[in-house]
Amino acid sequence: MGEQQDTCVLCDSGDIKKIVSSFSLSKKQTINKKEVGSEVKKYIEETREEVREEKKRLSSQIIE
Repeated sequence: MGEQQDTCVLCDSGDIKKIVSSFSLSKKQTINKKEVGSEVKKYIEETREEVREEKKRLSSQIIE
């Protein structure tokens, strides 16, 4: 599947060792952890309140 190298391409040395690159499997920490959909819920609630206020304002105009 791969090729095998017996000598160093830089110095032609026959003593070659494979070095595995290091990697980390640690979880990334989030600073501002928010519940999924919290921004949408907040927007919906704000919009509902605005609609209620607008309905009250319009209904008071019709009555007067």
